[in-house]
Amino acid sequence: MTFIFLYRTGKLLLTDEQKMESRQVWDTWNAFLKETYGIRTAVGKVVTSTGVVDYRGDLKGASIVEAGSLAEAVEIAKKSPTVKYGGAVEVLEEFQG
Repeated sequence: MTFIFLYRTGKLLLTDEQKMESRQVWDTWNAFLKETYGIRTAVGKVVTSTGVVDYRGDLKGASIVEAGSLAEAVEIAKKSPTVKYGGAVEVLEEFQG
């Protein structure tokens, strides 16, 4: 089964040392997922029928993850660096229509 993990930042402010550690932890995480291309976000826009505004949210990236079930995907997500650093991971199953 295929899932998308959406990574949302938390309220923790990281020290410079923690930021360096975080980069290494993310490299390890990407290797664990066997991910060759993780999606990291920076700046963007929100487009609606009424206009376009700057994105100011907490979504900082996404991964495509293979797991046997939603429960297994959740267990994988619990190991994410985002959780370690005070954020959250949304685990969404791909629609099989």
